[in-house]
Amino acid sequence: MFSSHTEQLNCALLIGLWQNAGLIKRLILPIAVTPALETSKREKVLQSYRFSPLKTEVQMIDDWIYHTARASQNAVQIEYGIFSIIGKIVDKWEALLASSEVHLTKTMRKLLIAIVGAPVFSIASLAHATEASYTTVSNIITLLSSHGIITQVSRGRRNKVYACPEALGLFDTIIAEVA
Repeated sequence: MFSSHTEQLNCALLIGLWQNAGLIKRLILPIAVTPALETSKREKVLQSYRFSPLKTEVQMIDDWIYHTARASQNAVQIEYGIFSIIGKIVDKWEALLASSEVHLTKTMRKLLIAIVGAPVFSIASLAHATEASYTTVSNIITLLSSHGIITQVSRGRRNKVYACPEALGLFDTIIAEVA
């Protein structure tokens, strides 16, 4: 990709300058987009990265790094937003349980977080995910169900499947918040 060590150093310096100027908060460095290509193939491979036909390779790489860095920064900002939304939901559930004088254990908190990640579950799958005993998870599920946090979606007494409606609607909540 780089015809000399100087061009690679120039790109590294540009990244450093952008970070110092505050244009980049986090960076996922590209690992050799087109490593060791023959000169005849280089033009063809780089064509998709070319924003302007008049730019040199260094300018194309500069543009590509800038857009990659901006995408990384946007992804981190969205991730922080999602964690904030999830935190509010879990805090709301904890407050609901605490208002009923339920003692919130470490296992119960792990279960609430696991439910957000897997909003449709069985007792066995949740026990496995949280490394808690089947009986403990079963007791907590009964408690969460009585408080309306989760509902049983299967019929019958065996192999019960539960769902958390609020966690199932989380994607819509995130889209509305981010948009």
